[in-house]
Amino acid sequence: MAPRTTTLKKRPTMVDKKQPKKSRVAENIVPVQLFRTRQDILIYRNNLQVAESVVNPNRTELYRGYKDVVLDPHVASVTETRMAMTLSKPFIIMNAEGEPDEDWTAKFNTPNMLRVYRWILESVFYGHSLIELGDHEGGVFINSKLVPRQYVKPEKGEWVENPSEMSGTSFRHGAWANWLLEAGDPNYDFGLLNNITPYWIIKKNNVNSWATYSERFGEPTIVLKTEVRDEKQRDEATENLLNSGAGSVSVLSEDETLEFIQANTGTGYNTFHDLAKYAEANISKAVLGATMIVDDGSSRAQAEVHEKVAEDRMKADIWLLESTANTALIPQMRKLGIPIPEGHNFLVENKEEVSGSELFTRVIELEKVGLRVETDYVNDKFQIPIMERETKEKDPLGK
Repeated sequence: MAPRTTTLKKRPTMVDKKQPKKSRVAENIVPVQLFRTRQDILIYRNNLQVAESVVNPNRTELYRGYKDVVLDPHVASVTETRMAMTLSKPFIIMNAEGEPDEDWTAKFNTPNMLRVYRWILESVFYGHSLIELGDHEGGVFINSKLVPRQYVKPEKGEWVENPSEMSGTSFRHGAWANWLLEAGDPNYDFGLLNNITPYWIIKKNNVNSWATYSERFGEPTIVLKTEVRDEKQRDEATENLLNSGAGSVSVLSEDETLEFIQANTGTGYNTFHDLAKYAEANISKAVLGATMIVDDGSSRAQAEVHEKVAEDRMKADIWLLESTANTALIPQMRKLGIPIPEGHNFLVENKEEVSGSELFTRVIELEKVGLRVETDYVNDKFQIPIMERETKEKDPLGK
């Protein structure tokens, strides 16, 4: 009788669903408020040089400037528009057979996961994002966080406890690596905000000068000419005029003259308006590749060209999101014990959206060249009850 052999079942590997405290970057940094400071071109260039340092790269001051840049309404508009072009698309998890997996698709569309996608796309503007994935529950992360960028040295692959430190702890090795996700280019890429900061500074200074111009020339100046020499009486007269309403006030003697001499350009406030529009146009080009996506244009043809350029930027963002999710995020989730089946991939659905009028035109053109379009399709797409046209057979005798 052959000896009985016993096959021992391999015990499943136990994986923590909670991120260990020792691997939580957000709990190991020293919170330091990034105070805003005055920005000009010279300060910006100095901050950029510090960030580009080979010996001790530090992006803190550059990011300090970014905090003000992103508050500009036009900058906020173009950056949010560009991200919305991708974040508004459906996110789908496809199985190995190329079919949607509804269960995993639902898990990848939770609010926390959508925040992760946003931080991935923000690397386009900041150059880099380091995301702390956090605890996971039910096969999905539930409390991910963005590591404050001033604490990260992407060039060295390190995070620091204090933004002023020259070196820190590697986030690509050890206990940190499993719970952190990198997005963007770590090699001295400071994002699109670096490209638009100079134009933002030009716009900011220009608008400040415009406000001064409006204050000086937008309201009438009250001039009181008097022969009174008594200083007390003149002060009282000045005080009364100041209390009479907004605007500048001047009290002169009869032999004194007050003049406001403007630049002899003949353009007035348009000088400031045109410079502001120039700066905003360059900001739009840097972010969207075109100017007529968020601003009015002169023709439909031009608008369509600009929209096509913006769509190319969107396709690049979709590629960034998909590649980061499939080559970094999903493999990392599997390492942490989240049972995503092999062969499953993250996909951003990007079907061409065709307007109703354009689709109707296409149907007509197909009919013109002799191609028949199904009546049921037309009924469904346009919600118009269309019936087949009755055709009579031609009498061979012509009767």
